[in-house]
Amino acid sequence: MANPNSVDPSLWWDPFSLLLTDLENASLSFDPPPSLMKKLKDNHSWFVDTVSRFKPPDEKSREALNSQQLKIGSHQLNVLPELKDKALEISSLLCLDEVQSYILVERSVEKNNVALNSIVQEFPHGILIQYYVERQCLLKCTRRILMHALSLGNGSRKDAGLWEVASKLISDGLEGKLISVLQELLSSSHPDQMDVDLFTLWAEEMLLEDHLVLDILFLAYYESFCICNGERWKNLCLLLKGILSGSYNFGKLEISTEAIRSSYEAKIQLLLILIETLDLENLLQMVHDEMPFRQLSSHFSITDVQEMDAIVSSLNAFETKEAGPLLLTWAVFLCLISSLPGKEENNVLMEIDHVGYVRQAFEAVSLRYFLEILQSDLLNESDGPVAGYRSVLRTFISAFIASYEINLQLEDGTLNLILDILCKVYRGEESLCIQFWDRESFVDGPIRCLLCNLEGEFPFRTMELIRLLSSLSEGTWPAECVCPSYVAAAAVRANIFDVALKTNILDPGSNGFSSGSWLLSGKLATMLLIDCEQNDNYCVLTTAVLDFTMELMETGFENDTVLALVVFSLQYVLVNHEYWKYKAKHTRWRITSKVLELIKKGIMLTSYAGKLGEVIWDMLLSDSSIHNTLFRIVCTTSQALEKLYISRLFDVTEIEGLSLAISSVLDILFNMVAKFSKHMSSSLPIFLQSVLSTSTKPISVVAAVVSLVSYFRNPVIQIGAAKVLSMLLMIADFLPPYVSASSFGLDDKQVADLKDSVGYILLEQSAENEDLFVAIVNLLTAAARYQPAFFVAVFATKENMDIQLRNADGGKLSTIEISSGPIESKSSSLMDTIEDYVVNSESLINDKPFVLLNVFNFLKALWQRAAQYINILGRLKSSEKFWKQLSNCISLTSVDFPSHDCLTEMEALNLAYRYHCQSSVMEIMAYDMFLQKKLVRVESVEKQAPESRGRLENSVSADKPKAANLYDHREILSKWCQGSVLVNLIKSLTTYDYDNKSFYHAQVAASLVTVHLIEKLAAGDAGSLSVSLLQKINAESNKLRSHPAFSELLAQYSHRGYSEGKELNSLILSDLYYHLEGELEGRKISAGPFKELSEYLVDSKVLHSYQHKYDNDLFVTCKDVFLFDPERVRADLGSDLWDYLKWKTSKAITKRMLCYMMEANSMVLLRNSKVTALRSLITVLTIYEKDEENAAVGGISSELVLTCMDHICKCFRATVESLAPYMGSGSEDTFHFISAQSELLLHFLRSAHKSLNISVCIHVLTTSGSGLKVLCDFRPSATEVNITIKLLLVLLLSTVEFCCLSSPFGGMIEMESVGDGAKISNVCLGLLPILCNCIVIADHCTLSLTTVDLILRNFLTPNSWFPVMQTHLQLHYVILKLQDKNSLSSVPVVMKFFLTLARVREGAEMLVNCGFLSSLRFLFTEYMDGFSISSDKVEKPQQIWGLALAVITAMVQSLGDSPSCRDILDNVIPYLFSEKAYIISYYLSAPDFPSDDHDKKRPRTQRTETSLTALKETEHTIMLMCVLARHWNSWVKAMKEMDSHLREQSIHLLAFISRGTQRLGDSSIAPLLCPPVLKEEFDYCNKPSFMNSKNGWFALSPLGCVSKPKFSAVSTTSTSLIIRSQANENFDHVSPTYFSDIVSLQIYRITFLLLKFLCLQAEGAAIRAEEVGYVDLAHFPELPMPDIIHGLQDQAISIVSELCEANKLKQIQKEVQNACYLLLQIMEMALFLELCVLQICGMRPVLGRVEDFSKEVKKLMRATEGHAFLKSSVKSLKQMISFVYPGLLQTEELL
Repeated sequence: MANPNSVDPSLWWDPFSLLLTDLENASLSFDPPPSLMKKLKDNHSWFVDTVSRFKPPDEKSREALNSQQLKIGSHQLNVLPELKDKALEISSLLCLDEVQSYILVERSVEKNNVALNSIVQEFPHGILIQYYVERQCLLKCTRRILMHALSLGNGSRKDAGLWEVASKLISDGLEGKLISVLQELLSSSHPDQMDVDLFTLWAEEMLLEDHLVLDILFLAYYESFCICNGERWKNLCLLLKGILSGSYNFGKLEISTEAIRSSYEAKIQLLLILIETLDLENLLQMVHDEMPFRQLSSHFSITDVQEMDAIVSSLNAFETKEAGPLLLTWAVFLCLISSLPGKEENNVLMEIDHVGYVRQAFEAVSLRYFLEILQSDLLNESDGPVAGYRSVLRTFISAFIASYEINLQLEDGTLNLILDILCKVYRGEESLCIQFWDRESFVDGPIRCLLCNLEGEFPFRTMELIRLLSSLSEGTWPAECVCPSYVAAAAVRANIFDVALKTNILDPGSNGFSSGSWLLSGKLATMLLIDCEQNDNYCVLTTAVLDFTMELMETGFENDTVLALVVFSLQYVLVNHEYWKYKAKHTRWRITSKVLELIKKGIMLTSYAGKLGEVIWDMLLSDSSIHNTLFRIVCTTSQALEKLYISRLFDVTEIEGLSLAISSVLDILFNMVAKFSKHMSSSLPIFLQSVLSTSTKPISVVAAVVSLVSYFRNPVIQIGAAKVLSMLLMIADFLPPYVSASSFGLDDKQVADLKDSVGYILLEQSAENEDLFVAIVNLLTAAARYQPAFFVAVFATKENMDIQLRNADGGKLSTIEISSGPIESKSSSLMDTIEDYVVNSESLINDKPFVLLNVFNFLKALWQRAAQYINILGRLKSSEKFWKQLSNCISLTSVDFPSHDCLTEMEALNLAYRYHCQSSVMEIMAYDMFLQKKLVRVESVEKQAPESRGRLENSVSADKPKAANLYDHREILSKWCQGSVLVNLIKSLTTYDYDNKSFYHAQVAASLVTVHLIEKLAAGDAGSLSVSLLQKINAESNKLRSHPAFSELLAQYSHRGYSEGKELNSLILSDLYYHLEGELEGRKISAGPFKELSEYLVDSKVLHSYQHKYDNDLFVTCKDVFLFDPERVRADLGSDLWDYLKWKTSKAITKRMLCYMMEANSMVLLRNSKVTALRSLITVLTIYEKDEENAAVGGISSELVLTCMDHICKCFRATVESLAPYMGSGSEDTFHFISAQSELLLHFLRSAHKSLNISVCIHVLTTSGSGLKVLCDFRPSATEVNITIKLLLVLLLSTVEFCCLSSPFGGMIEMESVGDGAKISNVCLGLLPILCNCIVIADHCTLSLTTVDLILRNFLTPNSWFPVMQTHLQLHYVILKLQDKNSLSSVPVVMKFFLTLARVREGAEMLVNCGFLSSLRFLFTEYMDGFSISSDKVEKPQQIWGLALAVITAMVQSLGDSPSCRDILDNVIPYLFSEKAYIISYYLSAPDFPSDDHDKKRPRTQRTETSLTALKETEHTIMLMCVLARHWNSWVKAMKEMDSHLREQSIHLLAFISRGTQRLGDSSIAPLLCPPVLKEEFDYCNKPSFMNSKNGWFALSPLGCVSKPKFSAVSTTSTSLIIRSQANENFDHVSPTYFSDIVSLQIYRITFLLLKFLCLQAEGAAIRAEEVGYVDLAHFPELPMPDIIHGLQDQAISIVSELCEANKLKQIQKEVQNACYLLLQIMEMALFLELCVLQICGMRPVLGRVEDFSKEVKKLMRATEGHAFLKSSVKSLKQMISFVYPGLLQTEELL
């Protein structure tokens, strides 16, 4: 190939459209990135020469195209013949260089990616557009460079690279080049061969370039990049004159509507440039400062002014209206110059008649042209320097006011015209409003004087004053200036709005407001009507009133006037404005939009405002006129809106206004309905009744909202309608039953339209409009979750709809089987779309997690109501990809992410959404596992029902092919458990990789700002603070100064003379400020007054009142998460305005605080989302492990569980340690995280308790203990701490319990070594001080005492634990629990702990010394009614009596013969056996046997059952009697003659136990009815017998221990041992259970103690007989009859013989061994009592009894042979037998 032909390198250009995109995407606050800066510098020459770099045709370039290849600088082009021909045509058409034309054609082909023939078809129209796009993008790049450079702060401009680029453009001649280009554009003419269509396009593009050139030129002059000298001004003025006179071709370009508009705007731009370059601002400064004329630093010479005047004087305002404003400006210029001191020195200027210019301009009504400028698109819809243009007009009006006296009394309309201009200038421009209120701004001085004059006219000119004030209130600080300023204050004081108060004397009012209603008289209403009907100014007065009202609302300024304005705006303007007469129809919608904006602002205020919020909310809820107005706007249909576009009666502006109003009303409805909840009262508010009413005309609100979902012309309305409908579906679930919410009164067509629209959006528009897609998915979610009937109506096909709706019946189906029919085809297509999102979840989880989360929420709603959607779920579950993709979301989100400290706010939010996606997926799996269990259960039940068997078989057979394809998610979970997914998931979710300092720093920074604001206010500088914030800071200042620590500092500073001329309060505040600043920088505040003040400020949370609930979406589970609201904080601080005040140095600390708040918000959302996922994991694991079928698939291995527990413990410690540096200031979400970690650890602890070893238990104990130690040190301000501590205590208690045997007999697990026992003992010993601290916290006392009790009884010896408890336990606090009525539920736990303590001598002494007995007496006296504690808070009331007696018993046993013991005996015996004798008697009462005699005339009184608890109470009662009876002297002395009654009752009770077995033959009678009462007792009923005995009470108890289907709790007045006839019940098939065995053993324990007591009585009598030398039969204690004793002996022999024989060849269980011990002891004591009876009565054993006993004993002895554990007991028994039956053992050879 030949060498390429080289051409001029300047012909090449890179596409400016791409460069412009890069510039627009760059942040205006910083320099562009280096790569972009390089591009800007490379294109410098293009920016300077602008469009003149596009060259005209050139012969050299034409010849160069004949080559095959071109070289343009560093670029090369291959010349294609077909492109060359088109390039030559374009060159001729556009007068463009041939090479540049070729570049243009080639790029068009590449850009559109089409073949050449396509270009040919569109040629040359497409190429022409491409060319002018490049030219205009070049100009826009230049404009963007200047605007970006100006946006940089003044301090950073000199160091900014872009400022250097912009400055170099000016220095290299950009100004002159722009004027040259402008002249060329004005003189250009179209090519001759151009047709009409292309000419129109060419003309419009030329005018657009004029517009852009003038924009750049204006920026260069306005921002002082360059100075316009006299010569330049004259050239520009001649350009304007030529345009106006038609000397240029400019007018010929006005051939289309767009061209006319561009031409008009170009004239305005040139006019504004001429006004700006007259430098009126400098002249105003000179006039203000009274500078002499000779110091005039104008860039115009005297000669220049004369020549400029000559040009201006040649203009005629009557011929061209655009000349009038220039004449008027020139007059102002001359007037200001003539006003300078020393003007007489120049006669030339004095001779110029500026008054003549003014007269001509006013006669031509030129001042109104300025208003037209402000109403033009240039100042309303342009992307150019609009604020600069407004500023120029502001400066002119200010100079005009300064130059010519404005008479407020003139009736020629000049004042109103000036006010109209000013209102238009200032409205919406916050920067101009800020300058106005800045007293140092001399430019606004004349306008401020006009405002003062208007105020002086009060009460006249009220309307003008309000309009101007409203326009000057744009922004927070200007609004406050209009309100904390003298103008507004005077207006309010003078009742400028004519507020009429109707005061109710019966309602005194509060909060500084007058009571009653706030009304405005008709004066203001009349003014608004006049303004609307007579002035063609868009109802400026109404807009001003509404704007002013909103600004007052935002400032927090509340008084009667503000309330009156709000009420007026809602009850008058909103309700009536639609009936006003408007000059332009669309003006009505401007008012509508403005008043609806006020309502939305008012709804926001209801969340945190005081009286104002209440008034607004009351009106919105109850004012039907407001409701009707809102409904008239929104109650339309999509079809009606579509018809408006083809109606000639409505223009586009009206329709757009209506659409905007509908969108606003939808927002209002959504926000109002969202404030209701399921807790609302049964009576619906009027508002909600109106919304749900089906009688609203012309269409109901619900029907309108449903229809608007189908309005595809406006997606914003669709989204708003979908959100409102979603909220209505949600709240309908909580409505009273008389409100029908299943269909909302919709007809078939409305439902069908909604169905079609929803389907179309999901199927066709999901990618185009994600917001709409999410809104529709949320709509389906709300329907599926709250209104299944509505959901089915939207999804079902026509033929199935009636059945589905009938089955749903208001959202509740009767059975799962009902809706298990075939899957509808309509729902299939929609579900395919949903499933596609699940299939693509791998990409969505990273790119669009929020969208995916909403899809998952919808799926979760289906599973939550699975009974109604079995068919749809079957459609989803039949896909293997569904479960696999769901599980992939878990694994994808479980991978490691970058450090959370490095995440941006959006990255953190997306990560939070990913965690929520995880949570939703796991919840779906959990719901499905639960559903499968229910389905299996229903199937098994229906198989047993004959009538449903056939139907079920048909259903099963029909669904068989579908069910066969179901992919079991259990396999996925099994793989998780067997692989690394579960471990990685747990590691990801339990790892606490957040820095708590963000939240703590946010708190400290807020405290720092609070102190700073207090200092500012103390100095009398309120700055731009809002009224509400001022009130908060003042209140906090008073509280801070009254704090004891502040008073202490005042005393110290005063004593030490620290004031140094400063006021002490200010000095302390200053020092406190620097202490807090040091805390933020890492320097901790040492203990002392400043530390106390800093903690007080952190706890006071002044700026925390700006926290708000997270409510970004409907169904994300962060609804209880509270975040900082930086926007509200920033608005109330007014920090954006501090640059204009003396607060500029304060911006840094507020900026730092806001940064900390935003960072804390990100961390809160992240942590809470992780907690949500963690708790969902716990749910999945819990359900999965409870499923027996999972055992076959594969459960979680013990090794994996132990690994996970180890990791969780480490993460838990790390989380707790992260809290340590910020004690007392932890974020609630951190405690949530700790709680979730604890819950997961507790779950694994419970699921793996069978495989736990001591090392794991020790690890968990130390982990939970470390958490408790840290959390207990937190101040009570952390509200979530108590919940977390409670969970840790549960974890600790569970661990301690798992270290013990699970049987009711207690004991420790087997230790692997002695060292393990020592380790766990040491750990438990270290936990005791922590637990003692928890005991004094009321919420944790019960759990802590239970844990301590278990530790003391199982792991430690008294020698080790008592010193610790003596040091750390506040025993008096625990004892006082017995006297606290609110703590009665914890009394049983307290008693059990006291029982453990009492078993140690020192512990018993502590109880005595701390007043246990007196507190116990108080408990019994105050709260014991009859036989139990009279409180609903006590779950087991009867235990209290028995436990109390057990404690006394243990104390007596521990204290022995000490004086303390004697004191107890002297107090306890009389109290219990005298004052409480009826209770003792009650528990010793023996029931009578039931009678089968039905002929008795007086049947027995029916009595209630006993319980296992009551039996235990009897045991404790008798045990105390036994212990007290050992102390014979005290017993006899205190009891006197009362012990006889006790013995009689004991004998009767023994008789019942002994004779009960005699009725074994009668299977229809249960001698004792003792059904289960407590939950664990019912569980025991389901466990098999462990005794397996068919003798004695082990055979009798099963008859009376059968649980009832509906058994109420035992009465608190039930007796201990009660029998009941069961003649009508058949017990033939009753089998013994674990529970019946426990009841039997309890009866034998009572028997043992009764015998023990009687033996002690007999022994005491024997000792006394020995002392006196004879037996006093009259006073000898009562003893049981021989047949009673024999019955007990026979039961013991038969049971022990049976058990020993049955277990000859195997090891007897520990429980059975203990039972044998007990029974042999019973037999031995029964023999002792028999011996006493025989000896006292002088009797011999009955012969028949000797023979029977001999046989039984022989049987017993044979049975016990070989059982070593009974050896000692049998030996003792033989000795007793030898006493009662001498020679028997020898005769039977049993010795």
